Amino acid sequence: ELDESHTFLKEFFRNKMWDDKEKKHKRVVIDDEEVDEVLIDEEEIEMQEEYESNFRYAKNMGDRVMGHSRRVEGSVRKNENARKDQRKSKEDKMKIAEMEREEHLKHLKNLKKQEIKGDLKTSFKYAKLKPNRYGLSTAEILMMEEKELNQYVPLKKLAPYIEREWKVDKNKRYQQKLKNKELGEGGKLDGHKSDKKKRFRDGSDQSTSATGNEHRKVQMEESNSDDGNLSS
Repeated sequence: ELDESHTFLKEFFRNKMWDDKEKKHKRVVIDDEEVDEVLIDEEEIEMQEEYESNFRYAKNMGDRVMGHSRRVEGSVRKNENARKDQRKSKEDKMKIAEMEREEHLKHLKNLKKQEIKGDLKTSFKYAKLKPNRYGLSTAEILMMEEKELNQYVPLKKLAPYIEREWKVDKNKRYQQKLKNKELGEGGKLDGHKSDKKKRFRDGSDQSTSATGNEHRKVQMEESNSDDGNLSS
């Protein structure tokens, strides 16, 4: 035996009591206003669903920082970038300096290896030169100043790696000889003049001393005569 609730459910499903048979035979009448309201509601629902779908599936850009390019197409701004050019030039200079440093180190290493092996060659060979005074005596060379010697025989003409021997011109040598001779004679004249001055100075000293002695003698004689007169 079943309870009342169970019997009700059994009869409800068996007889399909949820289906209203009377409504089937009735004609349903719907107003135009109701139809319009239903359509409006459906449109609103569609718009809501579209908004929700767009919002739901939109890309999440909140965790990103939006940036803007410095170069905009069609902009009036110049395309020059001073900082970029400066960085590039600095990098190029550093690269060139690094390359030069590496080459210098390689050169030093090669020199060291050659020095160790004993294969270091001289860049040029020194020529063997004979001693030459270029027409001057030892006294003349010692008497002349460094500037005059350089003018007479320039050092660039005495380069030890020049194969051809350089010679002093005859006219130049003759002029230098005359100049040295004049200097020597001038020195002798100066010596004679100094001797004369010395002699003259000694003579004047002697004359002054003699006149002084004579003056003293006269004074002594006068004083003696005065003493004799007083005693008489």
